[in-house]
Amino acid sequence: VKLAVPLMVAVYLGNRPLPPKLSETFIAIAMILLPTLLVAIQPDLGTSILVSASGLFVVFLAGMSWWLILAAVIGLAGFIPIMWLYLMHDYQRTRVLTLLDPEKDPLGAGYHILQSKIAIGSGGLSGKGWMQGTQSQ
Repeated sequence: VKLAVPLMVAVYLGNRPLPPKLSETFIAIAMILLPTLLVAIQPDLGTSILVSASGLFVVFLAGMSWWLILAAVIGLAGFIPIMWLYLMHDYQRTRVLTLLDPEKDPLGAGYHILQSKIAIGSGGLSGKGWMQGTQSQ
């Protein structure tokens, strides 16, 4: 599904003159939403976000108009509270909150995020070398 959706949208939009008309853009978005919703029902929030993002990236590359992109961003911003309150499970909300504030649970859910921050802070982008890092001692 992760590869099929962007390929399917690319084939659909590739057979039409670019930039796509508004009706073609809505059809492409519908082609993205159906598999996204089916994956989200499972529930697999990460894969559904990845599927929708990869499909929407293809629509963006096809020449989607900027006002439509702005409208989609505003619509998504309005949908986030609804998704947070009614569609996400407790463990999904906990994961998002841990990502935003890993210090809340430094020995539990936030442990790996904090350790990776320490490792990157210690070694920088180039690192210190094999088994020479602060976290490998």
